[in-house]
Amino acid sequence: MRLLRVAVLMVLTLTLRGCDQSPRAMGESGADERAIRCECELSSWIITGRARHLYLTIDCPEGFDELDGVVEFTDETARDDYVERRDDSGALVAPRVAKKPSYWVLRPYVDDPDERVEASWSITVEQARILQRDRIWETPYVLFGPNSNSAMVSALREAGLAAPARVLEGGGIFGEFPGIEQALRPSINPE
Repeated sequence: MRLLRVAVLMVLTLTLRGCDQSPRAMGESGADERAIRCECELSSWIITGRARHLYLTIDCPEGFDELDGVVEFTDETARDDYVERRDDSGALVAPRVAKKPSYWVLRPYVDDPDERVEASWSITVEQARILQRDRIWETPYVLFGPNSNSAMVSALREAGLAAPARVLEGGGIFGEFPGIEQALRPSINPE
């Protein structure tokens, strides 16, 4: 009988070692997710002149791979579900500010984009979900008005984070972060 117990214990041990040991597979609940941390970096590169574009990079532990990756905003024409909209007179309506698809890569327009890290945080899984949430704002995208920088500030705020003061103070048409000072209308669920 003792030999049988030892054999069963060995089989269970070997079986468990082969199992996925990610937090989700180990049965952690949503309450336990608060203890799991993801690394998040806010970075920027130069679009043109001295104007910079903000983006986030999120790296979560195994088991939360869908939250990993880059978070960037642009106008909604980059989306697969984009459909031109027209007003009552038939005139084309400007594309709105939107989260870009993860597979669509934005590239700097200049040879030396001077990429730099603006801030970094250790965030919760829930904050990563908020940042990765697909969204379109009701606000039309304007290069030197409400734009991707405005969207980044809005998404960070929604996740309980704030861009550094030097970034927030860099707004205006001649600033490093044009549009950052612009408020966006509420976001809507993508259709």
